Amino acid sequence: MNTRLCLSEARAALQAGMELNVRFNYTAANVDSFADVLREFENLSVAEKDRLTVDYQPVWQDGTRPEADAKAERQAERYSACGLHMAENKTISPTHCYADFKNSIVINYTGDLYKCTAREFHPQLRESVLSPDGQLLWNSRYRKRMAIKHGTPLCHACRIFPLCHGGCSQTKLERAVSDVCYYQYSEVDKDALLRRRGEWILRHPEVSY
Repeated sequence: MNTRLCLSEARAALQAGMELNVRFNYTAANVDSFADVLREFENLSVAEKDRLTVDYQPVWQDGTRPEADAKAERQAERYSACGLHMAENKTISPTHCYADFKNSIVINYTGDLYKCTAREFHPQLRESVLSPDGQLLWNSRYRKRMAIKHGTPLCHACRIFPLCHGGCSQTKLERAVSDVCYYQYSEVDKDALLRRRGEWILRHPEVSY
């Protein structure tokens, strides 16, 4: 698809009063390409900028990418300095991941059932299968997910637990339960996360919890 055409349509949508989320799914190979998009939006009116949210999301299949993450963060700071809203950090949200809910199920064409859509649908990662009569036959992986989704005692005592929940249940499944913070947050990190969340709430007075 023509990128220039998409950006033109995005500007037209904003000018028409629509709210818009521009999401950048970045990898180490493509993150640099998103920096120039700022030019397309920096001259928008204040009202149009208020209807636009920019969202940087890493492509999880890309693996560890500290340099790309740093570039994405610097780009996001430039967008924010231009007056554009940045999407809320997904690790500090009062809402839980869909995979943490019992009634959220992904059904593969094979009949295998999964909880997380951000992982490969390998048979060894399935958490249930559909029986011939339509019953959900949950396995030990599912039961473990449900048992650990609320974090560890360390998480429960943490002052930012209502925001990060100790990580999503998928993250907990893939890491050994321990007595250290999954995210390795320092007290300074926690202060920054609380400040960022507070700033987001002030920018969105229409949202209630």
